[in-house]
Amino acid sequence: MIPVMVISARPYGLWRDWVLNRVAGRTKFSRIIADITAFLVFHIPLYVASLIVAGGSRSEIATAVVGAVAAMLVMGRSFGIYLDSVRKWAGIS
Repeated sequence: MIPVMVISARPYGLWRDWVLNRVAGRTKFSRIIADITAFLVFHIPLYVASLIVAGGSRSEIATAVVGAVAAMLVMGRSFGIYLDSVRKWAGIS
């Protein structure tokens, strides 16, 4: 998954910005939900595609995706905070 993540980093950043701009000015809670949703909607299809390429069966992929969704619910906002921190550190708005 590392090569996939490296290749998809910029498209994900653009996607996340687009999603968060749709909820700009709303409550902090709605921005958190948007961040998590953006993460899930973008990364789950990539994860499924990589599992298909790796030769996973339907049941293996379904099991893996359920576990990944559970992890991504926690990671989505954390990763968004990390991205915002890196952008701030780099002086990028």
